[in-house]
Amino acid sequence: MLMNKTLTACTILLGCYAPSGFAADAQTQAKTLITIADAKTSPAVGLDLGKPGDSIGDQWLFDQPLLDAQRKNIGNNSGVCIRTKVGNSSQCQWTLTLNGGGHDAGTIQVAGREFDQGSSAIAIVGGTGAYQHISGELISFKNADGTYTQTLSYTLAPIPQTDSQSLISKVRKNGHYSCIECHGKTGNPPITDKYQKQSPILAGQNYQYLLTQLNHFKSGSRFTEEMGQSIQDYSAAEINQIAFYFSQQNQTTDLPFDASIDTLKHSVADDKLWADIGRVLYQQGDKSRGIVACQSCHGEAGAGDSLRSIPKLAAQHARYVRMTLQNYKTGKRTTDNALTDTLKNSMQTAVKNLSDDDIKHLAAYIQSMVIAP
Repeated sequence: MLMNKTLTACTILLGCYAPSGFAADAQTQAKTLITIADAKTSPAVGLDLGKPGDSIGDQWLFDQPLLDAQRKNIGNNSGVCIRTKVGNSSQCQWTLTLNGGGHDAGTIQVAGREFDQGSSAIAIVGGTGAYQHISGELISFKNADGTYTQTLSYTLAPIPQTDSQSLISKVRKNGHYSCIECHGKTGNPPITDKYQKQSPILAGQNYQYLLTQLNHFKSGSRFTEEMGQSIQDYSAAEINQIAFYFSQQNQTTDLPFDASIDTLKHSVADDKLWADIGRVLYQQGDKSRGIVACQSCHGEAGAGDSLRSIPKLAAQHARYVRMTLQNYKTGKRTTDNALTDTLKNSMQTAVKNLSDDDIKHLAAYIQSMVIAP
């Protein structure tokens, strides 16, 4: 979709992710679907959230009629785009609702980078109804009349041979562990001092952040001994499916926390005191020491921002938060240098002036955050 301050439309076509390894039968034959997003009669609404004019952080919201190739209404197209590179592209995610009208009923979701000029190839990330198991690629192109033509080449596979539970429970040839060995079946590992490191909670984590980090592990730009080669044997489709699976799980946390099982071996009273101090640092930062408030990126409630690959922090294990902040501070973790210009090296900059006590206090507060029902 073309993204600029005078934008009159955003577009989508559809698709959703399906795991690899389907049987080669008639149901998996490649199909083509052409739709038209009617951005001419229902222009997108722009929110100038960044600097005046075209700037990073601006958003476009849209809810448009969806037409077939003969311009007959077949459903609805709605979603959001956020500006990530001025004069070039935006990160978008949408839901396409098909109401029948000659097509199967259901919803299809897409997400990815859309360029201002030319065509854009968009990843398929989800679907419901008749499109529960769809795999393929969407190509969108702006027409002279302000509408968008989107061509979707896809396959459907109602009975996948590799489901999510199989993906997360089995170890591939070059892997060390399966996902559930460290993160549990639902992405809710216990807080423990049994192992050298604490596994993070993945349940309910922002999808785009999970997808980004898994791809960092596969490319080698992020490394841990535990992950090692564990992700190397997974295809792009399978990595997407794993990220989506964990993002859809419910995060569960036992309250109050049992501080005695933390490796710091502190009391419940100490934990509450640390959290009270950490709350101020999280919400306000400390200008005198050059410390930026965590909530400026991760949000007051710790929800993060999936479109910008900013992780959800709320109720994450304190031990894991401490490990992560220390790794950024020492330069062991550097994956934020691959983010957009406004976020590049943001974590390394944010933690450089944190003391060990600051990290301890922030971790306690983040762990104490209440999870919204």
